[in-house]
Amino acid sequence: MILLFTSFVKFPYKKSLKRGVEMRDNRLFIAEVKKQLAIRGWKYDRLAKEIGYPLGSLYGFMCNKRSSDRMKNAIASVLEISI
Repeated sequence: MILLFTSFVKFPYKKSLKRGVEMRDNRLFIAEVKKQLAIRGWKYDRLAKEIGYPLGSLYGFMCNKRSSDRMKNAIASVLEISI
């Protein structure tokens, strides 16, 4: 009975190990981005405009729901921070 139940339930924490590692690594980068935005007095809409990405994509990256090396590099370039 338990096996039958678990086959229908989708667990959100069943992600690949590689993606999990990337997401943890992004937390420090995201913290630095938020610090730089506060120093500059920028909001997410200004950063999205500067990096050339839609605001929704930036929100997904900043809340650690998406991982994108291209976006990470664009943000680092605009804010002049190291990756």
